[in-house]
Amino acid sequence: MRESLKETHLREEIPGCSGCTACMNACPKGAIKMKKESNGFRYPIIEESLCIGCQKCIKTCPVYQWAKQPEIHTNNPSEAKAYGGWILDEEIRMQSSSGGIFSALALHTLSQGGVVYGAHIDDELNIKHIRIDNKADLKKLRGSKYKQSDLGFCYQSAKNDIKAGRSVLFSGVPCQIGGLIAYLGGKRPENLLSVDIVCHGVPSDELFDAYIHYQESLHAGKKITHVNFRDKSTGWKSYSLSATFSDGGKYTEYSWKDPYMRGFLSDLHLRPGCYECVYHKQPRLADITLGDFWGVEGVAPELDNTKGVSLILIHTAIGEQALNSIKDACYLQTVPFELAIKGNPSYFRSSHKPKDYAAWNEKTAQATPEEWMQMIIKRHHVSFINRVKGKIKKILKAVLKRIGLKK
Repeated sequence: MRESLKETHLREEIPGCSGCTACMNACPKGAIKMKKESNGFRYPIIEESLCIGCQKCIKTCPVYQWAKQPEIHTNNPSEAKAYGGWILDEEIRMQSSSGGIFSALALHTLSQGGVVYGAHIDDELNIKHIRIDNKADLKKLRGSKYKQSDLGFCYQSAKNDIKAGRSVLFSGVPCQIGGLIAYLGGKRPENLLSVDIVCHGVPSDELFDAYIHYQESLHAGKKITHVNFRDKSTGWKSYSLSATFSDGGKYTEYSWKDPYMRGFLSDLHLRPGCYECVYHKQPRLADITLGDFWGVEGVAPELDNTKGVSLILIHTAIGEQALNSIKDACYLQTVPFELAIKGNPSYFRSSHKPKDYAAWNEKTAQATPEEWMQMIIKRHHVSFINRVKGKIKKILKAVLKRIGLKK
């Protein structure tokens, strides 16, 4: 490690940088800024005139801490428990990406005079972490945002709330929770409830910006005022991406057809560190992990429905206590842990980096937004014959299963 970091780009010191901003929050002189680079992702940059060479930025980095001090990751994999369920409030459930368990946890925290931190998409379509302290603002944090949120100085704010004795629910992707725990020096205050999600990785800002430009050009230049990455109007399992325009018009398309979702789910435009993420394994840092209960029909068919089912993974006593506190507001059912996570491979492994990742991103960097989206559509086009084959296979599988059940 270098004695002085005054001329060092932190990305070079920490190749797996997740952009969590722990280093920026930890810097005593405000010398670190997050700067968007040519690949569309934000990385920490040191302002030389302010840096005093204390290296708190490196020492607080969760990726660095994970390798150097594994003892801060004390959760025991054997203690992990799994549940399936949903919030009983139907309106909140339908506004949520899956079963609305996050909202139930947040509502309980707020009812105790606590605060909640989570990702919010603003009127300019920027996604930022914000702090809320009332139930009316909870809608701002509800729903998935398939784009990396800007944490700003939320770690500092959360630490102040913790010190003040307030109950704090901090939600985010696993690396953001890692950043919070590292920023707190590996400590796990009893008044902090950390909640992460089953994360596929984060796509670049450039992909999102190009997509917005593309959609607005298709709709006569009308401005997009809101994006819902998980519109359940077409069903929970068959969710869509929807965009609302300034004239009140709306675009809705199934996730497997929409170019942005295709680009995201194909792993073509993820942050480089996402392909070697240190958080896709046990033990987890968060008290609770939430996700969609994909594969619920095979694990607990009695829970299967079209409105949304949450997968709830409990890792700590604090997480268990939090779940118990909302049991009257939710329907919850214990399920086998190993079976429950099978439908969510992103829980236990990083996304696969395509062999042509570098070449593909070099091509898209030279393309117009319209050309970029068409490249994605063309790359992921499924021929009519293949679609028919797929449907035939599904029908045959269903028939064979029924025959087996009759026996």
